[in-house]
Formats: sequence, structure tokens, C-alpha cells
Amino acid sequence: MKTDLETLSQAMSANGWHMASDAFSALTELDHEGLYEELAKQGRDLEGFKSRLRYLGMTGLDKVLDFGCGFGQWSLALGDLNSSVFGVDKAARRLDIAKLLSSKTETSGTVEFGETLEDVGLRRGGADGELDAIFCYSVFMFVPGDFFMSEFARLLRPGGKLYVMVDLPGWHMQRLTRSLNALPGISYMAANTLIGRDRNIVYTRRSLEKRVKKHGFNIVDSGTDYSTSFKPVAEREPQVDALRLPQTFMGLPMLHEVCATKK
Repeated sequence: MKTDLETLSQAMSANGWHMASDAFSALTELDHEGLYEELAKQGRDLEGFKSRLRYLGMTGLDKVLDFGCGFGQWSLALGDLNSSVFGVDKAARRLDIAKLLSSKTETSGTVEFGETLEDVGLRRGGADGELDAIFCYSVFMFVPGDFFMSEFARLLRPGGKLYVMVDLPGWHMQRLTRSLNALPGISYMAANTLIGRDRNIVYTRRSLEKRVKKHGFNIVDSGTDYSTSFKPVAEREPQVDALRLPQTFMGLPMLHEVCATKK
């Protein structure tokens, strides 16, 4: 079903995300659907994302990388809770939206966006231990897992925080029930998984945690979306129900997240 752009614009504006109508014209229908799911639904305003980050315990830090930042909503929330945030994404259209939303959103810390680490002032090859935390939400399954997990370990200081969330089989099954157009992409990811590749694959809870541990991280907590934190249970803030995603589909787990620290 095609997204109604006027309705999308109004719903986003109600959440404090303001975009001129002509900004939608350069985006694909998939981008429109992404904006609706991520920025237009109830609770998906800046304060909602900040609440999730407080629960997670990713606040009061100096340098934070949002790897695969997409439309930039998590970067901006991180930027209001930490000193310096770097949002990196290879999807140029989504990065343009992130920059546009950033220009209309005030944050207490600085937020920079770019396609590469160099674009945001992080030095490739010479930045060992430069970061205090890395946030990676629903993108890690698309990148070379071993290479980037080793990069995360290199970039983080000892004790630095790593948060990674990936889509599990239940998420892909749900996508198929919404549209058969998702079949080629999901089939490609399934085939890559079966032949042992580490990019564009379908993770399981075990395979993600195994990869995290392989590269020198201690897992602090793991579980379904919006269930984990770097904080002790007694210190965690109340959750925002509107931000909670379904845990299973047809009995299959949908999402898995890991909180880990560098050894």
C-alpha cells in the first residue's frame, strides 16, 4: 500500500520531526514506509528515543558512534544525552534526511553525520580507543560481521559500551506476510547464511552473541528488543510502551539485542 505523504508529514510533525513536503520527493516508497515506522508512530519523538537510551544506560558519555544511523533519530537522541555523537550511514538519501532533521532539532551535544568515519572526523587506522560507546540498531546483519565487529573493538576504549540489535527469522517472516516483494531480499539473506557468509545474513540469537564474544567483548545483557540495559535492574527507568516492538511472530523470535563492553 502506497504511503500517503500528507498523512506522513502531519504525523511526523506531531512528533516534532519537521520536513518540507518537497523533501519527500527524492525518497523511495521504501523510505516513506521507513519514515512512517520509525518517526511517525506514537511515542517516536525525541523524548521517546531519549527515554529508551536512558533505560539502556547510554548517557553521559564523551564520544558515541551511531553506526548505520539511517534517518538520524537515534543520533539526535544520543546527542541530547552525550557530548559528541557521530552518525554514519552509506544510504545517501537517508543521510540527507538525518542532516535535515538535525538542522531543525536542538541537542545539548554536537551531532555530525557522514557516509564514512573520516567524514565525521574519526581517523581510520589511527583511532584506537577513541570512542566511549557504539550504538548499532537494526543494521549489523547487512555488513561484513567479522570486519566491523573487529573495527568496533578497535575503536572503543577498554570498558567502552557496545549495543547491537539485529532482525531475527520472525522479523523476516512478518515482512513476507506484509508483502511478497520482500521475498527476493529475504531469500538472498537466507542463502548467504546457509553458505557461511557474514554479510546480508539472517542472524540467530546464538550466532550474534558468538560473534560479539569472538572479538573481545564481555556480554553484559542480551534479550529481545527494549529488554536489555547496561544498568542493574533496580536502576532502570520505566519503559515507554509505544516503543516496544513485538517479541515473536508465528512463534519465531523477531529481534535480539546485546549490551557488551570491551575487555
